[in-house]
Amino acid sequence: MSAAVAELEGLTVAGIEGVRSIPDGAVVEIGGVRGRVVVDRSAPVGDDGGVWVAVLPLDCSGVVVECVTARQITRCGGNRAGAWWVPVVPALQLALAARIDAEKSAQELAEARAALRDVSSRHESAMDKLVADAHEWADDNDLCSRFDEFMEDHNLPTRLKDFDVEVSVRLSTSVTVRVSGARDSDAAEQEVRHSDVEEAMANSGLAGLNLEDFDVVDAELV
Repeated sequence: MSAAVAELEGLTVAGIEGVRSIPDGAVVEIGGVRGRVVVDRSAPVGDDGGVWVAVLPLDCSGVVVECVTARQITRCGGNRAGAWWVPVVPALQLALAARIDAEKSAQELAEARAALRDVSSRHESAMDKLVADAHEWADDNDLCSRFDEFMEDHNLPTRLKDFDVEVSVRLSTSVTVRVSGARDSDAAEQEVRHSDVEEAMANSGLAGLNLEDFDVVDAELV
């Protein structure tokens, strides 16, 4: 580790503010990228000592913009930049400002969304309690259905009650009816009467059902 890096690691926010002590144009290495740096000196240093920097790689690949601390800088130093560096600095400062603004906007948007979710949640809870209290008050005062009509007209939940509903059920089942003295199966089918079917149902444990109609399916010789 170079002496410059060791010196940077010893700096504190209360002192020279770590990364912000690095002069613009110095050669640094951050995350394996080595290049000349421009440091943001406008915003306060983060609680962790983080400072936004823009690095122009020595191999002229794309500009790197990151928020870093002194411990993330693995190398610092190098020759002073030549005259070509002067017109490059504004472009790096622009990239730096754009990234900082984007991060700030993203954070503000996230905070706004969180605040909106909190407000919506508290509003929903308040409305649920209001509706529950209104229903209880309506029940305690024996209010008629006009109360529920009012709630429905204002897109609010109406009172819900329990009901016993009588249902007429149509069932399909098979029972066997014994027909004696028939000439053939067709004749046996013709001999089946309503009372025969009811008796067969009773013998099959289906007594008490109201038989409205029946259909003969088949007849087999005993």
